[in-house]
Amino acid sequence: MIWQHLDASRNHLFDSKWARILFVGTKINLTFFIMNQQTYRKLSDQHFAHQLWRNDLAMAIQELTFFEDILGQFNPIGLSTSPEVPPFNDLVSQIHHFRRIIPQMQQELQQLEQELATDVQKKHQIGSETKKDHAYLQEKMDDFDQSYRQFKQKIRVFFSTSV
Repeated sequence: MIWQHLDASRNHLFDSKWARILFVGTKINLTFFIMNQQTYRKLSDQHFAHQLWRNDLAMAIQELTFFEDILGQFNPIGLSTSPEVPPFNDLVSQIHHFRRIIPQMQQELQQLEQELATDVQKKHQIGSETKKDHAYLQEKMDDFDQSYRQFKQKIRVFFSTSV
């Protein structure tokens, strides 16, 4: 029957009883139900991505505190001036830079989550502005991740040559 085919094609995302009830009703109801499943899946995917970003930012704050504590134990006057070793003051300024941008990114993420929730509650779908905001924040998180990895590499080089 048709509901068995739908059930198999959707990997059992919805119960065949629902498909039968909706199929007996109108085709529009079936389309609406599937659209809601797709919206729910997109919403879940975006929420999961946001949770990962939140965790990455929280972890970065903890790592920055750790790096700051260790750098506080060094005397910058007697350190190596080799071109391969990043300067002490540059590392400190990068820590302060990340400490400034992380709260901004967390706030933007919070606003995006609220926008997403409002869209789904009012329109039962994710709005185009919310999609653009998500893409923008995705790009911003990718840039942050890349620059933070580079910073961590520099600080590892500094620690390995300065100890």
